[in-house]
Amino acid sequence: MKDSQTHQQQPQTRIGSLLKSILKLLDIYAIGLVLLLLLMLIPQRPWIAEMLSNFLCWLLLPSFLFLIVAITKKRWRSSVLWSIPSITFMILFGGLFLPTSAPMHNCNIEGPESCRHLRVMTFNMAGFRVGMRQPQIDLIQNSKADLIALQEVTKDGVRLIENQLTEAYPYQILHPKGVMGTGILSKYPIIKHKVFAIPPGMLCHTQAIIDIDGFPVKVLSVHPPTPLSLRYFRHDSRRFDEITELVRMASGKEPALLMGDFNMGDQSALYRIPLKAGLSDSFRNKGKGFGMTWPLKSRFFNPPFPLIRLDYIWHSDQF
Repeated sequence: MKDSQTHQQQPQTRIGSLLKSILKLLDIYAIGLVLLLLLMLIPQRPWIAEMLSNFLCWLLLPSFLFLIVAITKKRWRSSVLWSIPSITFMILFGGLFLPTSAPMHNCNIEGPESCRHLRVMTFNMAGFRVGMRQPQIDLIQNSKADLIALQEVTKDGVRLIENQLTEAYPYQILHPKGVMGTGILSKYPIIKHKVFAIPPGMLCHTQAIIDIDGFPVKVLSVHPPTPLSLRYFRHDSRRFDEITELVRMASGKEPALLMGDFNMGDQSALYRIPLKAGLSDSFRNKGKGFGMTWPLKSRFFNPPFPLIRLDYIWHSDQF
């Protein structure tokens, strides 16, 4: 009889020990999250904090579940610890799941002259393999966008654009160079433009002045460099200088749109640069959910869904 009880107690003891080990590991994870949040407050973050900040929403998302577990188990210290990332998630991302409070422009009160609506789009064309460009052309055609900023424009993509989209977009700037390729498609006249790179950067950008019903609007299609090595994650990298210069070009008295693949998450230190300059993140204003855009499915990688938002449409306060 005693031997039977002993055999029953051993599995229960093992399960109890395993549960305690898991709870301890969760506490270590919570401490790690709190340390990461503290590191993110430093103006010049360590590269590891900058890299992890791109995945912050996913790192924080389980906090609510672990907080419930800690409360259920009456582990009050752990509950306090898990409340910090839970509250942080709500502050940083909760608004993306609530109805937007930004007021709509009332054309009826201010008159039709106050309403010049623009549908704009940014699109990195590297998401499809060569020979599979037609879905991209169809996507552009169906978007009914007035202005489109293009990145990673290739020669085969340009041929299809010129053959199929010239009627819809009579004003085109196309600079096909693969990863360095850039361009803008417009239904409105392009007054002037330039294609440029910011030394020592290798990726090209496009700036155009576009006549929107008599109003000159500055439009930039940009593609700051990707973090090719660990040193590029650092706050004082070349990406910081390049994005600072692009934001400066979009800041001024005239209405401006700064659109493109920025190769940064919305919790990156780099994200603060356009915010401090007075530009607004259109998705943060009116978007829903996380709005992830990368990585996309390709012949080399097949993720179930995108993990980071790298693509942005910034606008000046004239809009």
